[in-house]
Amino acid sequence: MQQRNIYKDIVILGVLAFGLVFLSGKAKEWMREQKLYGLAIQAGADLTVDTVEEFGNISGLVRFEPVATANVTVTVGNFSMETELSGIDLESYPLAWEESAGEAPLGNTAILFFGVGCFDGLTDSLGYSPGRSQIEKWKQGYLELDVILTDENGRERDAKICGLLKEPGNKICMEKRQLTELFGGSARTKGGYMELYGYQAAEQAKKLLEGAGFLVEGDVE
Repeated sequence: MQQRNIYKDIVILGVLAFGLVFLSGKAKEWMREQKLYGLAIQAGADLTVDTVEEFGNISGLVRFEPVATANVTVTVGNFSMETELSGIDLESYPLAWEESAGEAPLGNTAILFFGVGCFDGLTDSLGYSPGRSQIEKWKQGYLELDVILTDENGRERDAKICGLLKEPGNKICMEKRQLTELFGGSARTKGGYMELYGYQAAEQAKKLLEGAGFLVEGDVE
């Protein structure tokens, strides 16, 4: 009986294992190039028409959605915070809902969609943050909360929360059309959301935008 060459078998198994690892890596790389990646960008000043047009030259860009913003003070009960309100297109901006009350009517009352982490940013007149029990109470009864928005000119507007957001969890959003109607000239467009096709394109775009002075949020993995 011919004796098996165990060393030859070990070499063959080693080559096969290496081949499988190599192919697995190639498959993962190929999959990353088939994905869409989202980046939220923010500039220090209003975006110009020329700047937005230049975005069209970014390799792999699928779309760019401008986001309108307004600087406001948000007041809930005895707690408040200064923040930037984001006006978005609810149909196209990527949102992950914690809870939603459904379609919200537009009108004079500002309809807000609260990132779940935003409650932590509220403070009272002494600078103290709300306790966890208070935050949970707000989240449970968010539809009943009376919220006041104060713009840069000191004008106050009533607001209601009609949804809680997991993502973006650090922003307070509202429908873009309503934001521009309510805040008029104080609404600004300093950034937006862009979607890119392929890992390499998204990674290069992120480096390019950061090098140009944009604040870029979004993981490219």
